[in-house]
Amino acid sequence: MKRVIYICVVSQIFFSCFAGKKNNSDISFNEIDIFKGKNKIDSLQTVEQVINFAKSINPDFARKNFGTLQIKSTELIVKELNNCNLYKNWDIPNWQKIDLNNDGKTDLLFTAYWYSSYRQYAILETGTDQYKLFVLHVKF
Repeated sequence: MKRVIYICVVSQIFFSCFAGKKNNSDISFNEIDIFKGKNKIDSLQTVEQVINFAKSINPDFARKNFGTLQIKSTELIVKELNNCNLYKNWDIPNWQKIDLNNDGKTDLLFTAYWYSSYRQYAILETGTDQYKLFVLHVKF
């Protein structure tokens, strides 16, 4: 449940910044991730590896006609999202390995720039070496 709240709050920050709204909340996170199982996500160490893994899960990411999938630095995300300092103040990474659904398997959460806009994605392991991509949306 804590992880669902974390995802909702991070998504809210993302869309709040994207819309140019100010959010002066004093919420902070002291999240401890415990990874019980090993999967392909556990081996990811660089942005390039994360991008290649995402492309293997969603072939549309690899198609040239949709633009190049990018995971930009947090500093660049802050700048391009109307100087949204919540990303920096809350130390929100541009990608993160985390067990989102408490199943003991490592999942991937990342903010990507693709097809001329920022979006947040999650990749969850649904079975042994089977993964599903989710686009995180927030309704206002």
